[in-house]
Amino acid sequence: PTPYTADEIRDACPAGRRIVFRIVQKDKTEVLHTIEFLKSDAAGADLRITESEPSGKVLKTGDSHSTWAELMTHAQFPKDQTTITHRTTVSPLGTLDVLVYKVTEGTGPDAEVTTDHFAKKIPGPPITHFTEKNGVRISSSTMESSTLPK
Repeated sequence: PTPYTADEIRDACPAGRRIVFRIVQKDKTEVLHTIEFLKSDAAGADLRITESEPSGKVLKTGDSHSTWAELMTHAQFPKDQTTITHRTTVSPLGTLDVLVYKVTEGTGPDAEVTTDHFAKKIPGPPITHFTEKNGVRISSSTMESSTLPK
């Protein structure tokens, strides 16, 4: 099962919602990844994705459209490779109750383990996402902020 329904994502992502992630990848420069909901209706949303350096220098920007069902599928994982648990976690957004989706691809030392923390009260992308291989974190994404229109 996905952590949220398409309707829950739609209700949480009105036009004007802005989400900022800090992305860290092994041997790469850290970037900020910003998702802005430009337009939101019953069918889907127009999005603007911006990647920038932590200093604010914009590296790239692109616009796209997604249906709510398409956004929901980003959190669909193979059932036989996924464990789902509940916990409380501390993040830049505060202390939150989360669903933890842990997905293991492969076996033995070559297995890659991806973990997503979905905040129960903040439908949308995971508040943290990280991938490990051989016990070493190779990438992570942390939601730094999630703001709604005033």
